[in-house]
Amino acid sequence: MAKFTMYRAPGWHGEPDDPIIGETDDRQHAAMRAGLRVDLGMPGDSNKYDAYATDEDGTEVDRIESFQCDECGEIVEWGNGPIGTMDGRILGCPQAVEKHLVTWVCEECAAEMDA
Repeated sequence: MAKFTMYRAPGWHGEPDDPIIGETDDRQHAAMRAGLRVDLGMPGDSNKYDAYATDEDGTEVDRIESFQCDECGEIVEWGNGPIGTMDGRILGCPQAVEKHLVTWVCEECAAEMDA
């Protein structure tokens, strides 16, 4: 079975080499972790990704753009993107609120809040 290694990308740490942040046998998980958007709570045009993944031959895995739900912690494929909430309420226009004040959630967690 193939083994995929996930690394912290250059510029996200003060180490000379890119540290390993995880290993998996699941290509999709590796691709989603590499494509995890970390710019949601950061102002400006920050680098979108803090990681990359390689297969056992050292070839970089194509990213699957994803986000991590601030409520359940799951890594979710981007799709329409996360849903912005604040104080347990879904925001109609999360772009109008400062990014660091918004809690970004997946559709399932948003449905629970809405219920």
